Amino acid sequence: MMKLIDNIGFWGPLIQMVINVAYMWNRNKYLITYLAFFLLNSQLNNGLKYLIKEPRPPNQIYLNEYDISEKTLDQHKYGMPSGHAQSTGYSVAFLYLVTKSPPALMLSMFIGAITLYQRYKYHRHTIEQLVAGLITGASVALISHILITKYYIHL
Repeated sequence: MMKLIDNIGFWGPLIQMVINVAYMWNRNKYLITYLAFFLLNSQLNNGLKYLIKEPRPPNQIYLNEYDISEKTLDQHKYGMPSGHAQSTGYSVAFLYLVTKSPPALMLSMFIGAITLYQRYKYHRHTIEQLVAGLITGASVALISHILITKYYIHL
């Protein structure tokens, strides 16, 4: 059972993306914005990691073959901010800003909590790295939501 929960945590950002796409399927401007800024958020995370260059915690545990490989070792050496946490912060915040749906928010937050727990449990990130990721992702969601609601032009 714990292995299943750990895998849900590992795949949490992808699970949250599927949830968000489902909730926004008929809201084209939000769906397109969500997906575009999801990619931007990911690139921002990569840039911040190489700018900050804070290493991951020692004694990391790898959950599965997708968690680490020799080919991707270099891009996984920095941990600040946590990419999983940043994706989670972005997805939870954007979903809530668009839908204002308590059930959607609860489901997304539950998956997010499992994700953060898994990243900490497996020594992939420190608490500070997780918090920085959450704040960064939620900030990207807020900015993207402001931009789409203020500047969206009907095509």
